[in-house]
Amino acid sequence: MVFVFVFVFTFLFAEKQLGDGVLAVVGDEIITQGDFFQQLSLVAEQKGVDPSLTPKKYEALADRVLLNIIDQYVLLDFAVKDSTIIVSDLEVKKQVEQQVSYFIDRVGSVEELETIFNMSLQQIKEYYWEEVYRSLLIDRFKYSFLSGFSVGKKEVEDFFFA
Repeated sequence: MVFVFVFVFTFLFAEKQLGDGVLAVVGDEIITQGDFFQQLSLVAEQKGVDPSLTPKKYEALADRVLLNIIDQYVLLDFAVKDSTIIVSDLEVKKQVEQQVSYFIDRVGSVEELETIFNMSLQQIKEYYWEEVYRSLLIDRFKYSFLSGFSVGKKEVEDFFFA
């Protein structure tokens, strides 16, 4: 659910980019200052962290947000390189349709959604296509990577009582 809101609000605040400097490069992806500050602003607002009231907390949050963005791009890089991971156009389309339907339900109408995004419904779907594709790739990669592991009661007890 948070994933959905992150995409909506990241897009909505795209006009307010604070800079175009490069913070990091992961594989073929570039993390700009603007992208970072968009994410940080959204997460800080969601968590109720005010930089002027709690600067140390905000700084720690900024570190976590940047590391999370880098982690996502690292996972994406590995997922793209893994030729066994396949995401079909039909799967992406279905997920995009579900997300757009969710957005419409939240704002009340297609017209309101188009007003918020300042795009047609088709343009909104096209915008989210790549994001959904990437998200599905990452999810599949995580699953393929972790699917061989199983944790039983003994492993849990060993972890906590060792």
